[in-house]
Amino acid sequence: ADCTEAIRRQPTLSDAYAVRGTIYRTQNKLDLALADCTRALELDPRCLQALYNRAEVYRLRGENARAVSDCDTLLRYDPRYAWAYGTRGVARRSLNDLSGALLDLGECLRLDPHYSWGWAARGETYRLLHDFDAAITDCTEALRLQSTNFAALATRGAAFRQKGDFATAIEDLQQVIRQKPDYGWARDQLELARKRQR
Repeated sequence: ADCTEAIRRQPTLSDAYAVRGTIYRTQNKLDLALADCTRALELDPRCLQALYNRAEVYRLRGENARAVSDCDTLLRYDPRYAWAYGTRGVARRSLNDLSGALLDLGECLRLDPHYSWGWAARGETYRLLHDFDAAITDCTEALRLQSTNFAALATRGAAFRQKGDFATAIEDLQQVIRQKPDYGWARDQLELARKRQR
């Protein structure tokens, strides 16, 4: 409400659009977030908050090439913006550029080693590359930093399953399902682990 009032009073205030866009993104109102971040960038093309959040919106919408492009722009302005490397890394992974994803996620974690989401994202990238030990290590670090990172727990469970440690996989994946019963991918991984354990 405060941002909307600030925009009403001063419609050329890019920061207000960027902040409101961030709020909309966290509320999963992606169309509104995209509109506000785009407006903020029309007013100030160097508004880093708007660039980052628009990149995240694009990533969440599956528009990964656009997410990469916004992160590229942001990183030209601020090459130490850790989360932009994380977003670009996940977008690259979705575009099947796994080596680029690892580079970006590694830089993200070098700049912000306490970023649980970054550790989980890199763990998933390692899992896709069949480096299950590295995936388990990264996801364990993500969970050390944030015990409620269910994406990390699900990825670690999947890596244990793929490694052949079905009991540990089932333990991790059951914990995810207890907390997030509608997490379909984790449920699928749990079924695969149970079938292999029989």
